Amino acid sequence: MSRPWTDVVAEKRAIRDQKLAKSYGEDDAQLDPRIIAAKDISDLTSLLETRQVTCEAVILAHIAKAKEAHRRTNCLTEICFDEALQQAKELDAFQQEHGKLKGPLHGVPVSLKDQFDLQGLDSTLGYVGRAFKPAATDCVLVKVLKQLGAVIIAKTNLPQSILWGETDNPLWGLTTHPMNPAFTPGGSTGGEGTLLALNGSVLGWGTDIGGSIRIPAHMNGLWGFKPSSARFSYEGVAVSQDGQHQIPSVVGPMARTLNTLTSASKAILEAKSWTLDPQLPPVPWKEDVYQEYLRKPLVVGVMVDDGTVRVHPPIERIFREFCAKLEAAGHELVPWDTSLNLGCIKIMDEHYVVDGGEDIRRDVTAGGEPFMPHVQALVDRGSPISVYEYWQLNKRKKAQQAAYNAMWNAARSPSSGRPVDVLLVPTAPHTAIPHRTLRYPGYTKLFNFLDYTALSFPAGKTDKALDLPSPVPYEPRNAADAWNWGLYDIENMDGYDVGLQILTRVSTRQRISARRKKITRALYHYLVEPLGVLFLLRFPPVSLTVLIAAIAFSSVYVLNIAIQYGFSRPPYNFSETSVGVTYMATGMGFVVSSIVGGPWMDSIMKREARKAGRYNAQGRLIYLPEDRMKENAWVANTLYPLSLLWFGWSMYYGVQFMVPITALFVFGFSSMLHFTLGTTMLTEFVRKRSSAGVAVNNFVRNILSCGGTIIAAPWIHGVGVGYMMTTICVVCSLLGFLGIWLISRNAQKWRATMDEALKKMD
Repeated sequence: MSRPWTDVVAEKRAIRDQKLAKSYGEDDAQLDPRIIAAKDISDLTSLLETRQVTCEAVILAHIAKAKEAHRRTNCLTEICFDEALQQAKELDAFQQEHGKLKGPLHGVPVSLKDQFDLQGLDSTLGYVGRAFKPAATDCVLVKVLKQLGAVIIAKTNLPQSILWGETDNPLWGLTTHPMNPAFTPGGSTGGEGTLLALNGSVLGWGTDIGGSIRIPAHMNGLWGFKPSSARFSYEGVAVSQDGQHQIPSVVGPMARTLNTLTSASKAILEAKSWTLDPQLPPVPWKEDVYQEYLRKPLVVGVMVDDGTVRVHPPIERIFREFCAKLEAAGHELVPWDTSLNLGCIKIMDEHYVVDGGEDIRRDVTAGGEPFMPHVQALVDRGSPISVYEYWQLNKRKKAQQAAYNAMWNAARSPSSGRPVDVLLVPTAPHTAIPHRTLRYPGYTKLFNFLDYTALSFPAGKTDKALDLPSPVPYEPRNAADAWNWGLYDIENMDGYDVGLQILTRVSTRQRISARRKKITRALYHYLVEPLGVLFLLRFPPVSLTVLIAAIAFSSVYVLNIAIQYGFSRPPYNFSETSVGVTYMATGMGFVVSSIVGGPWMDSIMKREARKAGRYNAQGRLIYLPEDRMKENAWVANTLYPLSLLWFGWSMYYGVQFMVPITALFVFGFSSMLHFTLGTTMLTEFVRKRSSAGVAVNNFVRNILSCGGTIIAAPWIHGVGVGYMMTTICVVCSLLGFLGIWLISRNAQKWRATMDEALKKMD
């Protein structure tokens, strides 16, 4: 008589929990922060290669993080910490003996979705009936990973049957999202998603038949890669509906960085896995193809809406922001035709149930466990079809794939006429959501049907300040759309990850990776690299000069709001045109200051150089940056705050309009002295980097100006123009005078230190 299924569950969980309870000393030792910070394969192998850390220390650290991740999310199934530590010690011994790493994945902690056979451990797929049937040997992927030096530390949870976008089964239980236990981490590779998100491993491997890698990647802020079929070995990987190859499940990696995916994929392909698995075509990594796609601008098909279920507001916002960045980087965008999408998905859904649910039903009944509700609905969806009907279904699939391919071929850039290289698509219509509410994986499963290469990447996060629902009620198109829209709750979804997909037609791995890396590089060039100039702020002459100029510049924006507010109200009641004319007073001050200020500053510099007797060998005067900041700076910093005070109280008491307008002229004159002073001083303080100095100034002053523009109106409403301008006057005066005094007193010493530091950087 067979055992009750609950007894099997209790025993399996007890074995796992006993292994998790075993101490390896990882709780007593301080985890090396360098190991924990190494999210990328290259960072970790660099530490190992230079012997800053050992493999054993790396694995111990990730055992500790894996245990912590499991306590929070219930993500682990099979534990192999003992074997991992033994392998780590062997790798350390190998490096000690040979003076090199064993392979490109030497010492990299790897986790596997529960499907992958690991000798001596079960591959249950969440089925109770597959428990206590350990694999006789490692699957091909694991064999290759170990040859390359990778260390397998654990297997992770999945849903019953794997055919679900969430992670729950009667054997191992429910896996929860790292940020919220009431939310799903996605599925079916959900255990991997949570473990990687919580730093329990560096590289994870999963499978994808409808979004099973990409959905957890999207929900957990990860990179997830679904290659086209037969790119990585499926030999020794358990799967539901084994034998159904029309919509094949594929193996792919997950990680926290793109480089980890690229490095791992390249290493696996260069190991020639096809010699161990005859189902793999002998297609090696082609570095020349990879580099080609890094160099050229791309034509990107964009599909923010698949025509069936509309994405939630934060996903649409992030998608459109990303499109703008692509265009700024020189890529062309082409709107994508969605007319064939639903037809593809319907044919795919028919393939899932051609056997009437028999394959899954047999696995569930073998262990006596209950059906999960989603699985029950799947197996009850229809009756098995005949062989002839199956052939007709396959013909329809082939015709639909051909139609989609023809549509792709016809899509061209309207500006250049070039064909589309890749598609950009949301990974899902929502972020992480409450358990058992995921009903529409159409944004991912479409591309399993087409067997396209797909990469989900982290593109942003939800923000309740930006992603409020539209005040206009949304009219859903269908039941799935209504269900999805009903899930939107920005208060409970604030701060969650949003992923997008980049896709291409059946292709080698390196093409899509190269395309994504090219886009990433462009974004880095336009968004991150420019921020490197901020290093100049660590030098006091630069930071103080920028501060003095920036606060003066930002006060212009506050003043402009005050002008519009004051002159449009009693006692002035100026029309819009008349208010606009008042701005000319400030502009006239700018013009006069530009004419007078330059010669005045030049005369001061000449005077100071002569006074100090600074001449070169040709008898020409030698000027120093601080020579520019003399009485002109003190005059400017006295007049422009006082002119703000003058304007503010004139407006407050409704004084005759020429009085505040005169104050505007004085402000324009004196503030322009500051602007000119700041720009010219920066170009001389940071010779050979003058454009960087000006860029820093622009960056800081624009940030302050933005803040001033935002707070000006509510500030005026709260205290009035007079009190606001008094506050600004005091702040600008104190900061300005302090900065001028410090530069005058310390300029020579600071400049010498800065010149020396900049020389070392040249």
